[in-house]
Amino acid sequence: MLIILVICTGFGTILEIIQGELIVGRTADFLDIVADCVGSALAFVAFRGVYGVFPGQIPSDVLISNSRMSSHD
Repeated sequence: MLIILVICTGFGTILEIIQGELIVGRTADFLDIVADCVGSALAFVAFRGVYGVFPGQIPSDVLISNSRMSSHD
C-alpha cells in the first residue's frame, strides 16, 4: 500500500518538475505538489469507501481456504 502511495505522489511530483522545466509559460509550484499528494491520499480513502479495502490488499471474503494447509490440533 505504501509503495502505491509513494509511486502516485512521486509521479505527480515528477510531472510538476517537468511542467516547470519543459513547458513554456508554465511553472512548477510547491503547493501543486502538495495538492498531488493530498489527492493521492484522498484517492486511497475513496477506494476504501467503494471497495471496502485499501489498494493492494485482498479482501478476506475472496480468499479460498485450504483445509490441508490449516492444522486442526
